[in-house]
Amino acid sequence: MSYACGLRMRRPKIEQSRMEHLCYTLYRNRTPALLSPVCHGFLSPLGGSDVGLQGRILRRQPCKRLDQPETRQALVRLAPSGLQMQEIPFGDLPLYSYDYDADYPAVAREFKAAIATVDAVLFVTPEYNRSIPGGLKNAIDWASRPWGQNSFTRKPSGIIGTSPGAIGTAVGQQHLKSILSFCNSPMMNAIEAYIQFTPDLISDDGKVSVEATETFLRNYMSEFSNFIGRVLTVYPRTA
Repeated sequence: MSYACGLRMRRPKIEQSRMEHLCYTLYRNRTPALLSPVCHGFLSPLGGSDVGLQGRILRRQPCKRLDQPETRQALVRLAPSGLQMQEIPFGDLPLYSYDYDADYPAVAREFKAAIATVDAVLFVTPEYNRSIPGGLKNAIDWASRPWGQNSFTRKPSGIIGTSPGAIGTAVGQQHLKSILSFCNSPMMNAIEAYIQFTPDLISDDGKVSVEATETFLRNYMSEFSNFIGRVLTVYPRTA
């Protein structure tokens, strides 16, 4: 199963002339979207996710999938109060081809519209072959096409990478940044989140067992909220 999540900010009613000077900490009271494919039982975006270094080969141990409810609960729990999070599924999307540009299938139209309506996108992703999962790339292709109708244009984005290995998706995230750069999506380049996921890192009720990791993720979500606000100050939403 794959899913995406969007972020939308709660925006108070104000005159249009003042909108350009306001940022919804996470964009209109923040409503980010989460894009995340599943990799070997680990969720890819949140919206892809996470932390660690040291390239050694490890035997895989049983671990909770990052797309399970407890993981989503943890992210929502650690996010600032003004940041509303929603999942945007993309597991049913067919393989993108420009032959569809003249007439998108309904599932692709719905996905593209869902990305367009959120204030920001948070990717939580694993790393495959030093890159991102093919399903995530396919979803980005659908949302950014046809040419001139890119749903990521000027939309703030962030990346969290999670992996059972210590390198924590560092290389895959760089590839994703390259793709999002072409899509004209302003990215939060610091702080970076490379998380090494372990079986007991998150409990069934969404609590993070390692205090340092919990503090880091809470700080990341706070920084991302502020980043969205800054981007929306420059590029305010008109709808």
